[in-house]
Amino acid sequence: MPGTTTTTTTATVAAGAAGAAAAHRSSVAAHRDGPFVALLGIAFVLTVVLFQTFSTVPLYLHETYGLPERTIGMLLGYNGLLIVLFEMVIVGRAERRAPLRVMALGTFLLCTGIAIVPFGRTPLFAALAFTVLTLGEMLSLPFANAIAADRAGEGARGAYMGLYSAAFSAAFVVAPAAGFFVHHRFGGATLYVGAGALGPLLALACLALQRAFVRPRAG
Repeated sequence: MPGTTTTTTTATVAAGAAGAAAAHRSSVAAHRDGPFVALLGIAFVLTVVLFQTFSTVPLYLHETYGLPERTIGMLLGYNGLLIVLFEMVIVGRAERRAPLRVMALGTFLLCTGIAIVPFGRTPLFAALAFTVLTLGEMLSLPFANAIAADRAGEGARGAYMGLYSAAFSAAFVVAPAAGFFVHHRFGGATLYVGAGALGPLLALACLALQRAFVRPRAG
């Protein structure tokens, strides 16, 4: 009947409008959530550092270490193999601890792994650096993702995780451009030692956020 159809349509439109309004409020709340925005900043910088592994580091290993492409490919595969074999075990054991403390350790290790790259010249040393940075990766990014999702709660998860994904995507774009700029202008050693210097700062930032993420959010 026309009346029934109109009523149903009105209800559907109203429900859609309410959903859109709720999504808008969630998005605004996510943008205004200071500790969450700070977490995004940490994750962004950390991801820019990590992506050097797949952009500038292979070039550095070829030019400075003199490694052939096949060996460099094996090192990159070694990174993936470590993640496949050990990430679930490591994350499973570490998740019993305070997430931001685990993330602080992970950020420090990841940046340290990058920082030591200029101090070697052999495939074995490169494998050591990859081991350290991969361990840091496993102890940082999975926990950053979990912290972001937990911060959002059920009602605003879409808005929060959308911002988190946007930060990750932005890092994916910025990392090679910024990395190659510094690499060509100042040298790979400067880039990697500089990235290593960010480790303690990012770790301290994670620890500083600990209280903010333990306290309930306002509103």
